[in-house]
Amino acid sequence: MTAADDLLNRLDRLIEEERILLRAGQLSALAVVLERKERLVQQLAHAGTPDRAHLDLKQKIARNQALLDGALAGLREVARRLGRVRDLRQTLETYDSDGRRAAVVTPGQGRMERRA
Repeated sequence: MTAADDLLNRLDRLIEEERILLRAGQLSALAVVLERKERLVQQLAHAGTPDRAHLDLKQKIARNQALLDGALAGLREVARRLGRVRDLRQTLETYDSDGRRAAVVTPGQGRMERRA
């Protein structure tokens, strides 16, 4: 086994580890994987690897990128929803006698006491 083959095997295992972390939602662990992956890719660039190996790795990397894109889209949606919840807590919507909606911004923390 050549040094390039060893690097390819290590990168392949690392890409699989990355996929497992993405599927498990362990996004905080990806920073360490990214650093290790960058080092391996730099080493591979100097070692020279066969084109066939590049194609296989590119497909796996594209698969992981799709998982990462999905995770980021999910995080953006969560942030958007949390923003809407925050806005709802700071605004009270009521209706006037003609049925028109009116928003009343609540002062402070957005807490309101409700009494029966």
